[in-house]
Amino acid sequence: MNQAKRQMSVDMSYEEDTKKLRTSNEDKFINCFENLSNELFYEIFDYLDGRDIFYGFSNLNSHFESLIMSSRLLLKIHDYTSCKQSFEHDYQRIILPNKHRIFSLHLLNGSQLIRYSTFHTFDSSFYRLESLILHGIKFNEIISFLPNLTNLPRLFSLNIHLDDVLDDSNRIYHLIFRLPMLKYNKLSVNKIILQDSISSISNEHFSSIKQLVINYPCTLYNLYNILSYTSKLHHLTCEPLFSINENISREIPLKLFNLTYCSISQCYLKFNEFEIFIKQISSQLRILHFKPCSDIFYLDADRWQQLILQYMPYLHTFQFKYYDGISGHFEIQSYHSFLNRFISPFWIERQWLLDIQIDLNHWPPVEIIFSIQPKRKQWNELLISYERNNVTFNQITDVNLSDQEYMHILNSMSQLTVRNCRFIQYDQWFIDCIHFISSLAEITCLYIEFQYFSIDIIIQFLYRLPHLNSLTIVIMFSNQKIQLTEEQINMIHTISNMNQIIKMNIEQIFELNQIDILINLCPRMKYLNVQCKNYIDLEYIIRLILMKKNSNLYFLCFSIPNADERMVKRLQTMIDLKELLVNYTIQHCHNKIYLQRQKY
Repeated sequence: MNQAKRQMSVDMSYEEDTKKLRTSNEDKFINCFENLSNELFYEIFDYLDGRDIFYGFSNLNSHFESLIMSSRLLLKIHDYTSCKQSFEHDYQRIILPNKHRIFSLHLLNGSQLIRYSTFHTFDSSFYRLESLILHGIKFNEIISFLPNLTNLPRLFSLNIHLDDVLDDSNRIYHLIFRLPMLKYNKLSVNKIILQDSISSISNEHFSSIKQLVINYPCTLYNLYNILSYTSKLHHLTCEPLFSINENISREIPLKLFNLTYCSISQCYLKFNEFEIFIKQISSQLRILHFKPCSDIFYLDADRWQQLILQYMPYLHTFQFKYYDGISGHFEIQSYHSFLNRFISPFWIERQWLLDIQIDLNHWPPVEIIFSIQPKRKQWNELLISYERNNVTFNQITDVNLSDQEYMHILNSMSQLTVRNCRFIQYDQWFIDCIHFISSLAEITCLYIEFQYFSIDIIIQFLYRLPHLNSLTIVIMFSNQKIQLTEEQINMIHTISNMNQIIKMNIEQIFELNQIDILINLCPRMKYLNVQCKNYIDLEYIIRLILMKKNSNLYFLCFSIPNADERMVKRLQTMIDLKELLVNYTIQHCHNKIYLQRQKY
């Protein structure tokens, strides 16, 4: 029994010592945390919601109480709950007492704020408020609330989301344009009544807004009306743009001398209407993004060229997508003849390149997307990144790319993008599809996304697209190691003698022998970019490539997680021991390893 008491005494003593030690460490941690500078605390608080700061720090001690009550601390209050009791508590305890320190106020249920503001005026006492986002607002509520904001001296950003019907947008913009310091405005609407015959905005006030987002279906007439009061506008984003009354062709004078960015998600205007509009807004335009609908004349490259040269001299980023539905047989239409003009020198020099995209997972009907993309996403970005990180060809080796070779990599003319290719073997429908695409334009780049790798499909693409010089392959799911038939081997030999591919980008691959097949298929390849899962795969691929003694392939890039100098040294040792290369350079930059060898 005495032994048991001694044991209990020892255990209790140990627990007490442990508790004292833990308490001592916690006190030490708290003391160390409190000893951080006030400036550092303010930086930490800048990442936290204002409510979390109050609920987490207000009752700790006088030091933190002083910090969170300081006028230096600006509060960001983002209330994403629609609970009435929760908002009422926060409004009384946090918002009202600290309204002079609120920097941003984002509310999921803005109607609650409007109802409380009838009892507690939302006025200039919120003099530090710069950003206000209100969701779930009714039309009549926002009309009554907006006049309260005119006295806010720092309200730069206003985002309103109506869950009501908008039957007259000008009533809202009439009040928004009265806000003297506003720079950004976004108006989103769940429901809208489209009409052109509405009253004009009062000309008493011209807006200071520089960025405008119209996040609801808008008519061209309404857009003209809005833009006539935003002379300082820099960025314009408009959701579906319509022209209800086709007789509205008048040109309302616009003075948008600062507009550099324009984006229209869905443009339902005829091309001639769009031309009238763009001529008035485009004198300083740098960036144009939009998706035209239902007018084949948008595919007229020569008409675009003339419009850009005369009215958009500073345009450097041009991007649009045109959706074309194909039902039944693939038949060339008259407007398809316009497409080849998008690969003329005018478009090549600006790096605005034609991309024809088809999703083989959705047929019939097939939706083909004709788009102009600002630049290629494979080899040009790879080489530009290579140079930006001071890893230039001239620096790393005496054997470098000439200017002509470098531009040849960048200046691919047109690309075919194939999504969700789930075919393992081709059929007549598939052959007709490729033949149709090849008839539209001279395709030089192929980006194909396989569900499962198929050598038969690759062969058909290469055979029917004879101008290809670039190939990108993505394989979504693994299939078993490919066992080639004698017929496939013969086809590979035939295709390898005729195809002109010099660039290959393998973004995802599961079976390593697929790389072996692809390299054999493209013996003229000079540049190879491969994503590797691990170092073992990387070493295998490099050994496989170099043992082929391909005299053309001399620039290789491998994307691999955790690439470092030690990995480079291991590869260099392997290459030297096996005497795979003599004159070469290998090094890493971020998650990429670059290998370049001398051309023979």
